Amino acid sequence: MKRIIAAAVLLSVIIAACISGNILIKKYCEDTTAALEELKNGYTEQKAENLNKIWNGYRTYLFIFVNHETLEDIEKDIKLLNTYMNADEEEFLTVCDEIKYDINIIKEKEKFSIISAF
Repeated sequence: MKRIIAAAVLLSVIIAACISGNILIKKYCEDTTAALEELKNGYTEQKAENLNKIWNGYRTYLFIFVNHETLEDIEKDIKLLNTYMNADEEEFLTVCDEIKYDINIIKEKEKFSIISAF
């Protein structure tokens, strides 16, 4: 009986971690996409700082749940935004689109479905 209770507790912890991970990823994707849209509509230091704040707030937790390679690409592109903002608007918009593309990849890969469970 103790083994069944231990297994049930362990299963509950795993399910809770999966649900919280999906909620975190969804919230990150929504917040970052909104910040990028604001940034594309008109660059200001405050908007860029907001994007960095969002990234720094979610970064640690995302590395637990998401492929590191994709997150490293996003981190690199966020750092490039400040460089391209002053140099070339076309490159700036391209980097914004690359970040949004990577975010969509994360959202699609981490979305819960019956197929992904098996």
